[in-house]
Amino acid sequence: MRNKFIAIFSVLLALLTFSACEPDNTLASSDWNGNWKLNEEIIFPQTKTNIKSAKSSSGTIRIDPNDERKIIISGELFGLSSSESISASATSSSASFNQKVGIYTLEGTATLSGKDQIKFQIKITTENNNAASFSRIAIRI
Repeated sequence: MRNKFIAIFSVLLALLTFSACEPDNTLASSDWNGNWKLNEEIIFPQTKTNIKSAKSSSGTIRIDPNDERKIIISGELFGLSSSESISASATSSSASFNQKVGIYTLEGTATLSGKDQIKFQIKITTENNNAASFSRIAIRI
């Protein structure tokens, strides 16, 4: 029985050692870095407190300097003010985010389609629980 236990333990130890040597493929790709512009504007849903709708424009995406598994989307890419940003969990070719920014909650995914295009699926929810979903493509500028 003891020999059987030692054999099983040895196999488990070998598996753990082998899996620890595999490369980490979950890091964000440098292809995210750059200035981007959506192919169509996103107009945020209007609320009683926000009569003017914010329109999307261009923005910047960069790898988070404190966490290589995250990207930071900033600028006015989703109609955010230039001082606001979204943090997204990212891999080499996909990212996901769910973050409250001001009176909005932005939730979605992004997929890198080559070095110069990102496909976004975005849901924007207001403080009144009004929601709008968007599919947009961002092009590197």
